[in-house]
Amino acid sequence: MTRMRLDLDLIRDILLAIEAIADGENVISIRNRAVDHSNATDDYGRFVSAMQEDHRKATIAVILYHVRLLIDRGLVYGDAAVTGCPVDQAEALGCVPKNVSIYGLTWEGHDFLDTVRSEEKWGKIKEKLVHCAATTVVAAIQQVTASKITKAVNMLLPFLS
Repeated sequence: MTRMRLDLDLIRDILLAIEAIADGENVISIRNRAVDHSNATDDYGRFVSAMQEDHRKATIAVILYHVRLLIDRGLVYGDAAVTGCPVDQAEALGCVPKNVSIYGLTWEGHDFLDTVRSEEKWGKIKEKLVHCAATTVVAAIQQVTASKITKAVNMLLPFLS
């Protein structure tokens, strides 16, 4: 099993894509064609086309892994079917879902996305997260003065643990 690396830019881009195509009526369905050999149709093409150009090259496994993290963290309403991996250990083991069903963003997902939508704010948040790796988390958070940036950093810290 390949170990996945967290890509915070991809996390942000996935949230933006979900916001762009979720209509509240239809489920966004994405299946991992490497393990799901059914002829079922899905929304992978539509989903990827809503993402930024540099993330369109990400493998489906990487995208599904990050979607599962967003579901697990409560930023996205959805289901991730993980097979061959204990459900309670899926995140720790880096398990990739067989397929995901995305219903939309949660309140927290919308709130988080509003915080990181602007490239300028996103850059500041990432700067603070880089410092978190070099210093203690508490000290890095104390350096942040804007409450929205602090909130976004706090929401991202569980991804780093």
